[in-house]
Amino acid sequence: MRKRTIALLALLGLVVLAGCSGETTDTETSIETDGTPTDTLTDTPTATETPTETETPDETTEQADPSALQADVVAAAESVESYHVSANTTIVQEANNQRQEQMINSEGMFDRANERLVMNQTVHVSGITQNISTYFQNGTVYEFSPTYARQYGSEWVTLDPEPGFFTQQDTLARQQTFLANASVSRAGTETIDGIETQVLEADVNETATSAAIAARLGATGSNVEYNVTNVDQHLWIDTDTNQPLRTAFSMNATITQAGQTVDLTMNADMRFTYDGEVSITIPEGAESAVSID
Repeated sequence: MRKRTIALLALLGLVVLAGCSGETTDTETSIETDGTPTDTLTDTPTATETPTETETPDETTEQADPSALQADVVAAAESVESYHVSANTTIVQEANNQRQEQMINSEGMFDRANERLVMNQTVHVSGITQNISTYFQNGTVYEFSPTYARQYGSEWVTLDPEPGFFTQQDTLARQQTFLANASVSRAGTETIDGIETQVLEADVNETATSAAIAARLGATGSNVEYNVTNVDQHLWIDTDTNQPLRTAFSMNATITQAGQTVDLTMNADMRFTYDGEVSITIPEGAESAVSID
């Protein structure tokens, strides 16, 4: 069960805010649905209010080569040292004639220069709400959730993750992966919070995305088959900096392991800001964290 859960969350984490618990600790919860237990993934994202957006088509800009802007956006995202991100995500899982829908809200801060992050998530599923806070600093993961008390005897847990953990969790980097494996077209301009943006439509290469998921899992996913059947992405790009201010995507995929197939449908909307302070401090309560290495 653990490996299948990790496989599912690796797929989710590739494209949305990754919940560190699912990536590393296997904190799945059994939820009753029509009398049958269904695994709940306690992973990922948070909502921000929808900004005022005014569509202002620019024929001259739209006639430019979109692939040049695509390369500039990937490069601009690569150069970012720190950022804030928020997201709304809806995930539908279907397997064994069971259907489960999750709504995930999250807020996060990433310090790429020092490989630190904090993520606060609220997961709504089957009438149950779970709150998870994740910190990564000095090579150690600290995670808080009231649901951990029953399993570990403490609301705080800690572990030393595998090398490359921060890169795997980097939300902006995952959006770069999408964009780098896509053909793009321009879709007008809009204003977000007073900032003019160029809208890009990206038709993401499903084969390349499946390969990226497999590469991310490594040996953990050696017995898992991934089939990403569709990914559509829209990006709102700051015309001055070429940094994405918003991304929205939809994805359909199937994951098969040990003869069991799970169908996934995901829709997510993310907002990025780059000028806010990224201050990450491990709360005092984490001193009592239980190691689950």
